[in-house]
Amino acid sequence: MTAWLRHQGHQVHVKRVRRLWRQMGLMAVYPKPGLSQSSAGAQLYPYLLTGVKIERPDHVWSTDMTDVRLAQGFIYLVAIMDW
Repeated sequence: MTAWLRHQGHQVHVKRVRRLWRQMGLMAVYPKPGLSQSSAGAQLYPYLLTGVKIERPDHVWSTDMTDVRLAQGFIYLVAIMDW
């Protein structure tokens, strides 16, 4: 936002833009530091496909699910893949 405002000819500092965003209740969406660090009690699962040679369709499937935040709540996105 700061770079865009400067490009438009406004003289702004990054701290001012952050302060105004905070006052408006806005925040940037980006991965926070340490997001992929596991907690102390987290269970580790083994990778079960080590050494498996995938040679045909319908041999190995995988899934993933995530939630997407909307103004009214959440929706869930599910992907099913045939490796």
